[in-house]
Amino acid sequence: PVAVSSNSNVGGLMGANNGTVTACFWDIQTSGTSDGVGNIDPDPAGVTGKTTAEMQMLSTFTSAGWDFSATGSEPAGWVMLDNDYPKLAWVVYYRVTIPNLKGLTEEQARSALTAAGLLTGETYSVYDVSISAGLVSETYPKSGMVAYAGLTTVHVLLARETRYSGGDGVTEPYQITNLGDWVDLMNSPDNWNRSFILTADIDLAGLTYTQAPIAPDTSTTSGFQGTQFTGIFDGTGHVISNLTITASTKDYISLFGYVGSGGQIRNLGVDVNITDRSYYYVGGLVGYNNYGSIISCYATGSVSGLQVSSSSYVGGLVGYNNYGTITYCYATGSVNGTGFYVGGLVGGNNGSLTDCYATGSVNGNSGVSGLVGTNGGTLTGCFWDIQTSGRTDGVGYQNPDPNGVAGLDTATMMTLSTFISAGWDFTNETANGTNDYWRMCTNGVNYPKLNWESIDGDLQCPSGVSTEDLNYFVGRWLMNNCTSSNNYCGGVDIDSSGTVNIADLAMFAQHWLEGI
Repeated sequence: PVAVSSNSNVGGLMGANNGTVTACFWDIQTSGTSDGVGNIDPDPAGVTGKTTAEMQMLSTFTSAGWDFSATGSEPAGWVMLDNDYPKLAWVVYYRVTIPNLKGLTEEQARSALTAAGLLTGETYSVYDVSISAGLVSETYPKSGMVAYAGLTTVHVLLARETRYSGGDGVTEPYQITNLGDWVDLMNSPDNWNRSFILTADIDLAGLTYTQAPIAPDTSTTSGFQGTQFTGIFDGTGHVISNLTITASTKDYISLFGYVGSGGQIRNLGVDVNITDRSYYYVGGLVGYNNYGSIISCYATGSVSGLQVSSSSYVGGLVGYNNYGTITYCYATGSVNGTGFYVGGLVGGNNGSLTDCYATGSVNGNSGVSGLVGTNGGTLTGCFWDIQTSGRTDGVGYQNPDPNGVAGLDTATMMTLSTFISAGWDFTNETANGTNDYWRMCTNGVNYPKLNWESIDGDLQCPSGVSTEDLNYFVGRWLMNNCTSSNNYCGGVDIDSSGTVNIADLAMFAQHWLEGI
């Protein structure tokens, strides 16, 4: 912003204009003129004069559609610093390469990262027997990757001689407790037939992946080439958030790229931002589910399969479900595809979907529907929101929709009786079972939630941990054989150990009267 002076056609933004101007601004104070375009009076649409204070407010520009949203470790197009005008991101954040720090001490590694202009994050331990325990094994993001000085946070990973935070993957599940354990899992395809349990939420903010973190496709040729995930991953009611994937040459894009026969994902929530520009199988949780099982999971955020040709299968939760089972699941994120078979929940289904729903907006070219892009399998008790999805079809290429699929308005999708009458198993009812997979305490407030999303110990309606929950807990005291198939004895086996015991009672007591 500078002062402007001339004899004619004086404008704070431009002297003369015969073209199109969109979302452009000038500072009327520093420029010394109240006209934005010198040869047009009044100024055309798309040209706005603001005071200096307004020009230094983020909302001035975001309300006009300017891009200030970073994607993972990638900066946005614009950056707004305190008490300043917007700046182009490349001016503020310059590219650097993350240095190789293997073998250094933690202090040496942090000093090197600071010298490179990078932000240093938490320190975690990962399995690495190639160097002495306690020295740096790697960074996360990895050394050699391009990062941005002043923006990218780099975590230091120290070597340890054991994998994960506990368990052996067979008699006891491997414990995924933090980002270091997550990196171990990513780097251990030989373990992807084992059992895992997530013991805490994992936040992947600031990281950007170019393929699926788990079970990715390792080739650009057609057909999956890589290691399938055939183990068990139990989220135990935890969430993996801020997963960002930007892929241009890979298929099978999701948190889990390919789940094979015997593989099971359960009790897990994911928050994703996925943009794939390749060809096939893009989903929020699983790219391709081949004879696997997905139970009590959800996905939110956004999933985009912006394929460059007539490619297929983009879903909010799963890209393609091939003879697999998806039970008690939902997706709320937006789904976009430029190819075929785009669904709010699943892009293509040749297996079974039971008691599931989708609410996100859905857009694409062909076979675009609120729930499933194309279906050759079985659908039972499934719903989608016709208002929020913008779709009056639930299943692509089938008109009318098959039995087991219903499109409803938002108000009806937030009504308990809608789902009770379809056989869904909720808290505070026994006609549809006592496993209590779902929860909705008040009509008109929200869509159904998975029961594990509530506070530990909040087992019954009304919301909060109180006497109703204690009575429910006591009625299941010392029950065993608690598994995911019975929702861990209706949620009372809080630590998912298989038995309702004193450990669960202690966790219940910890939350007594919480949430009321």
